Amino acid sequence: MLRDAGNWLLVALTGAMCVFTLFYGVRSRWWSNEVGRVFFPANALMCTVLFQVSLSAVTSSGYPGRDVIRIVLYGLGFVSLVWMTVVLVCIQRRERAGGDVL
Repeated sequence: MLRDAGNWLLVALTGAMCVFTLFYGVRSRWWSNEVGRVFFPANALMCTVLFQVSLSAVTSSGYPGRDVIRIVLYGLGFVSLVWMTVVLVCIQRRERAGGDVL
């Protein structure tokens, strides 16, 4: 019973993340600044990761191509977070130096 509740909460979390990302992607000018150009793709990738994890939870990990999909998504997630960290540090350094933030 708790496992099922957790699985469905994961599905709800996935839906909420995807709705937020969709609204951000469609209704914001994310491409117009450095943070947005990193934040939107990272959130879009996180939506696909959450979708994959939700699908695994609901189907008890029984869908075709799961292992390959996991490797690709998790690898891209890692690269995305490393890139976000690099951009964050660069922005923080510029800000401390009195430069333009965006």
